[in-house]
Amino acid sequence: MTTTINSAPRLGVVAVTLGIFSIVTTEILPIGLLPSIADGFEISAGTAGLTMTVPGFVSAVAAPAVTVASGRIDRRTQSCAAS
Repeated sequence: MTTTINSAPRLGVVAVTLGIFSIVTTEILPIGLLPSIADGFEISAGTAGLTMTVPGFVSAVAAPAVTVASGRIDRRTQSCAAS
């Protein structure tokens, strides 16, 4: 008796894993480069640090707001608008 394994769930897990890896890498990588970024733009390290902090605050505020606002919209409409 042969058993077949459906690889679709595994592909989904791999896709999510790669997505999370790329998002975290793009958010965390510049933190290690702050001194170089500050020197390159001739600004203080604190100002360069703000360039990493402000987008984080904007995301923290925008994510719940967008979630609540989009909860009232039909999902099919959202899918069409996103693609």
